[in-house]
Amino acid sequence: PHYALNGTELRVRPGTSARLFSDSGAVLDAESRSRILSAFGNVYLENLVMVNGADRSAGAIHVGANAYVSLSNVDIRNTSATSLVISRTFWTTSGGVMYVGTDSEMMLINVRITNTIIKVQPVLKGGVLFLNQRARATL
Repeated sequence: PHYALNGTELRVRPGTSARLFSDSGAVLDAESRSRILSAFGNVYLENLVMVNGADRSAGAIHVGANAYVSLSNVDIRNTSATSLVISRTFWTTSGGVMYVGTDSEMMLINVRITNTIIKVQPVLKGGVLFLNQRARATL
C-alpha cells in the first residue's frame, strides 16, 4: 500500500504513543511537500518505506524534546533538506534527514537511507543525523 500525506506531516503529540507497522512494506509518501514525521511522544515504526520528505531541516524525521522514536526495518528514500542561513549565529538546518531533540532518544535497527539531498548555504549541522543536547541514538 501507498499512503500520500498530502502536504501534512504525521505528528505525534507529547504524552502519546503511536505504532505504525506493515507486513508488506507500506509506503509513507510526503510528496516533497512536507517532512514525513514529527514526533513529540513515543513512536515505533516497523517494516515501512518513507519517501519524498522535504523541509528546511530533517527532511524525514524530527524528534522533539523528551521523545522516543524506534525504527526497525525502515527504508528512507528521496528526502531533502534545503535552507539558507538567516544570520551568522542562527543556522536554520540541523540534520539533513533526522533531528533528535534535547533529552530524546532514537533507536535505528536495519535502517537504510538513500538518495538524500542536502543543500544548505553555507553550513549544515549534523549531516544525515543531528543529536541535540543530551540526545541519544542507538545504531
